[in-house]
Amino acid sequence: MKRFTESILALSVVSALLAVSGAGCTTGQPRAARIHSSFERPDESGRVIYMEPVQSTARTVISKNYAVGTRRITTVGEPMVGVRDYTSSDVVIAAVATRDFVQHCRRVSQLDAEELVEMNAALELAVEADVERATISAAATAQQDASAAAATASSAEAAAADSSDGLLAPFRNLFTGAEPEPAAARPAAPAASAAKSAPKTDPIVVMPDASAGASAPQVDVTVDTVEIAEIPVPVDPVDPRICASGRLSWVRGEVGERFGVAGVFVEDGKEFYLLDVPTPEGNLYVAVDKLGKLKDEPYLAWRDLDEVATTRFGVPLRYVTTKVPLDEETRLFRFETTETMSLQGGDYRNFELVFEGTSYDHRGMVYHVLYKEYGRDRPTTPIFVQDLAYARQMSTVDILGMRIRVHDVSDDEIVYTVQRD
Repeated sequence: MKRFTESILALSVVSALLAVSGAGCTTGQPRAARIHSSFERPDESGRVIYMEPVQSTARTVISKNYAVGTRRITTVGEPMVGVRDYTSSDVVIAAVATRDFVQHCRRVSQLDAEELVEMNAALELAVEADVERATISAAATAQQDASAAAATASSAEAAAADSSDGLLAPFRNLFTGAEPEPAAARPAAPAASAAKSAPKTDPIVVMPDASAGASAPQVDVTVDTVEIAEIPVPVDPVDPRICASGRLSWVRGEVGERFGVAGVFVEDGKEFYLLDVPTPEGNLYVAVDKLGKLKDEPYLAWRDLDEVATTRFGVPLRYVTTKVPLDEETRLFRFETTETMSLQGGDYRNFELVFEGTSYDHRGMVYHVLYKEYGRDRPTTPIFVQDLAYARQMSTVDILGMRIRVHDVSDDEIVYTVQRD
């Protein structure tokens, strides 16, 4: 029992000593979270870029519906002067492909002999099919021309038979009920090239019209015919150079196809747009410059779907290397922008001067000009309207710093020139 008590006392002393020694090493507060190095400084390996939002470009828009020094005629209810001066923001939102493109993973020199033979055979089949279609078209045209020639020849023979009856021919038509057909000249024979292209010729006997009488001879006309067989339409061959799988297989587009602009990044002091290429496996981006040309290699960037971290430098993306680059010399995309009017800051003017006709008072004829002012948030609804009346004798008026010369005015229209604005 004594030993057990001594053991308990020894453990208590050790626990107390440990508590005292640890009191000077802790504050009782949780440790600060460790910040990953990628959030403190950018990756300088050359394999990572940082995507940032597309910044808008501010510009001043000045719109006028007149030209200084030009005489104009305006009727009642139409604006004499319209001025719109505001600041807008333009943002690039999409890029449209100017031609077809597809990413290759192998060059022609890297294809084996069997693949080259298959590709060339497919191309030859397509060319032969095009030639055969053209041959059939030419033969069909020749057949139609020959048929028309035979019909014309028959009509000519019938007309000749009618004329051989002399004075009785008009009276014979009264009994038969047939109208006399005018004689026509025989058309030129079909082109020799079209006739040669037909693989088979068959003679066709054209019988003369019954009204021509038994004396008219038979006419033998040789017409080109073709036995049209079903031609196999070749399926577009799969080019063995095109990437068949993996991320690069999604890098393709057709002329007119639209790609969203996901963001921008800066490399070597030059800004590039990142175009979003939809894939089911992640986010793939194509880098192009402000002119719509493809960036020098590397020009593809990737981000996994589960990557949601964003650093203070932007969204980190990893470059994707390509063995066979796309054409980098010509323009591949054109951009679409959207305009947003700035509701704060900058100069803003939006007003109209509308001719409102004439009236009469102690001054005689008075013409009326309606001043309409519009606000930023309501550019189509006037926020202030004032009727400005001027005597007919006043040929020059000053309004809002503008000088307008009035040449003539009537109840229906006004003739004027803006001399200064």
